[in-house]
Amino acid sequence: MTIIFQPGLLFVLAGPTGAGKNTLMNAVLEANLDLSQLPTATTRNIRPSEQQGREHLFVTHAEFERMIAEHELLEWQQVHTNLYGVPKRTIEDSLHHSVDRIMDVDVLGALTLFRLYPRNIILIFIQPGGTGSVQDIIAERLQNRGDTQDEIQTRLVRVKMELTYRHLFHYLILNEDIAKATQTLNSIIWAERAKRELRLSKIAEHHPVHAFTQTVRVLLAQAQHYVVEETSTALSEIILENEYPCEAAYRQVKQFISHHVPHGQASLPDAWLQTYTAPLYISIQGYSHHEEQIHWFKFELPHDLDLTHVPSLSFKISSELVIPDGLKEKLA
Repeated sequence: MTIIFQPGLLFVLAGPTGAGKNTLMNAVLEANLDLSQLPTATTRNIRPSEQQGREHLFVTHAEFERMIAEHELLEWQQVHTNLYGVPKRTIEDSLHHSVDRIMDVDVLGALTLFRLYPRNIILIFIQPGGTGSVQDIIAERLQNRGDTQDEIQTRLVRVKMELTYRHLFHYLILNEDIAKATQTLNSIIWAERAKRELRLSKIAEHHPVHAFTQTVRVLLAQAQHYVVEETSTALSEIILENEYPCEAAYRQVKQFISHHVPHGQASLPDAWLQTYTAPLYISIQGYSHHEEQIHWFKFELPHDLDLTHVPSLSFKISSELVIPDGLKEKLA
């Protein structure tokens, strides 16, 4: 995929619910008159402090479904009981016209935007600060704002997934003191604008610009062993385009099963159909002008599934696999 550099920047705030993303974003907008919020589409109800077209494009479920059908959204997904999406026209107009914007979006949506516009998107993970675990801090904040216990537990399930992707962001802000967090975010905005000037000068002088790709690999496990194909430790690598990492992993496993397993002898669990399934490990390979992120997933095959008759397959223990050391520690 060829990416044409456009000078507009989009500062994307993401993180668990209750981290204070909106409060922090509003504080930064007050201090930066040349920065505006990028509205996303949503089916949730408008809040008293919000304005149609400013924070969000508030639409009905029917209208949202139309936007999906007509490919008007760069990415979308369901978060809890509401639908959220990023209109393609809104973001591309900003980038083409050199307009800097800021937005808050869920973690997976943020990573999707970065995959599509790696030279324009600045990923900033907002995490609540304080003593205790992140989950405990968030649970207390949600309780204080009046969420029910069922709502709190539903949100905490998603928090665990979101923290898995934290290290893929460019910046991490611990939002314990709003004044300090605002100052940190302002500093990030100023620094990234300065880095943009450097990138533009490189382009003008025909110097290479850093490229970025995301790929997915899947390990197949069965009874303490891993199924290895002749050509590779893991299933063949897939470069992500317009799908989430877990969707690509699911597609790989489905192809493997359809190719090697007789019909009806194995199926995929429902959990693999959920878009928020997190990878077991993420490795990063850096080159002079290119970075590759590899999302590693592990899939447990049924114990009664016999693959010994497949000549192109063999079985190894985790210590025999040619994989990153960090992933070996996860498998141990």
